[in-house]
Amino acid sequence: MNAVHDVRARLRAAEGVTAILAAAHDAFEWMLPVLEGHEDPAGAMFAAFVTAGAAAADGRDALAFAPSLPAASRISGGPAVACGRQAGPDRGSDAYAAGAAVAVVCALLVSRLAEAGSLAADRGDQVACADAGRSAGKVRRLLTGDGP
Repeated sequence: MNAVHDVRARLRAAEGVTAILAAAHDAFEWMLPVLEGHEDPAGAMFAAFVTAGAAAADGRDALAFAPSLPAASRISGGPAVACGRQAGPDRGSDAYAAGAAVAVVCALLVSRLAEAGSLAADRGDQVACADAGRSAGKVRRLLTGDGP
């Protein structure tokens, strides 16, 4: 299966705050090299990919401060590799297809992070979920052109 499918499947299957946080953190880790790989200064989506990359990093960083995020998820190259972080659309693939793949993951991230935030008992987890959810929404809007 391709990496987008793997990331989405892991996000969907995650149960409970800790699992959702770990899957969401890894999803942000997966999308960073995908976005970076399509930052072509001559491309029509250059600004969108650069800005989306910064927003994705913000989302990942917000989750890094979540008290319930497992320690293994804080280590770069940890479980994210198992869910395909290094794969994703090829660097040479169409930027629009890559943007669409990341946007689909972001739509799921927004939903799952809202769920985790509502389930979380710890205020730090609630804030991390809200901040990361906003970042995922921003990435999606930048890549799809939807909304402000």
